[in-house]
Amino acid sequence: MQRRVTRESVDAVVAYLKSNLSTAIFEHVSSTRDFALKLNSRQNLGLDEWNLSAASLLHDIAREYSDEELRFGLMKYDVEPGNFNFVVPMLLHGELGAIIAEKELGIDDREIIDAIRKHATGSGEMSLFDKVIYVADKVEPRRDYPGVEVLRALALEDVRKAYPVVLSSVLKYLIDGNHPLDYNSIEAYNAAIKADLNPKGS
Repeated sequence: MQRRVTRESVDAVVAYLKSNLSTAIFEHVSSTRDFALKLNSRQNLGLDEWNLSAASLLHDIAREYSDEELRFGLMKYDVEPGNFNFVVPMLLHGELGAIIAEKELGIDDREIIDAIRKHATGSGEMSLFDKVIYVADKVEPRRDYPGVEVLRALALEDVRKAYPVVLSSVLKYLIDGNHPLDYNSIEAYNAAIKADLNPKGS
């Protein structure tokens, strides 16, 4: 039976993260949570605030692992790292983070687990909840890169419209830096463009 995420659940997550994350990452995930909740409240999105808090706080729980630690971490849970078609090993932190959230912290809500899995690359199938976590992660107030203020303002106005713009900006950054594009991100971009052409409200 699925356990509902509550204030007590989130308090336990915060305590765990304070003991297991660097100050910089903890401040980032805390800021991501605050921004996600702000988007939800300001735009009346109707998303569960405790689920949003848990997903945004936990999205980078495995972000500081090395490539080898990510591989061994997945194998610890009998998951083969090669099953994931990522172009760089670092992107495994979303997959491992989702497993840690579920196995170590008892978070079994699929909405939360899926958002943690998808936050780094996006996906061809993104719910509104997924999009809020993705956008909040990329433009939360501690982020400082050229153009982020414009993206942040757009997100505060309409996170649905901001999502494809933020996604495009991430892909542009990767292309400009001669970095490989992840297949999931390409699928996410194509799906976002199709959704723009045929809007369905999510």
